[in-house]
Amino acid sequence: MYTRADLMWNVLSEEARKDIIKNSAGVKFPAYLNLPFGAGLKYMFESDKDISIFGNTGVAISFLKMTKYRRKEAGVVVSTTKYDLSTSLGFQIGVGVVLKNDVEVSLNYIGLGNHDIQGEYDNEPYSGTFELKRKIDILTLTVGSKF
Repeated sequence: MYTRADLMWNVLSEEARKDIIKNSAGVKFPAYLNLPFGAGLKYMFESDKDISIFGNTGVAISFLKMTKYRRKEAGVVVSTTKYDLSTSLGFQIGVGVVLKNDVEVSLNYIGLGNHDIQGEYDNEPYSGTFELKRKIDILTLTVGSKF
């Protein structure tokens, strides 16, 4: 058996921001904070004492929070969007090697499913609520040392 917890923080790149807003100051784009937890089964095959190969599979639950979007014009906030916390169930599968029972290298795919995100927007003179879906899939390459 195994358990895992990850923390992912994604922001819009500076280059993408510049392409989107083209000389428009005062825009704060949302960032994505994703906290997936997982648990499952791990099978280890020890070919010799220096190298082992393993595979794992399990279930995952993901908590996704997007930060607030805000746009200002002439120093006055004219548009905001707030996002609620979203959860989703998914799965994970991975393979890897353990070298000399010390260093572990693994490749993992985590399919976190579709997040149903709800929120509120205020874009004068309009305001209201909204729902959107975000499919989240993650591929990780992990290198670690056992201690």
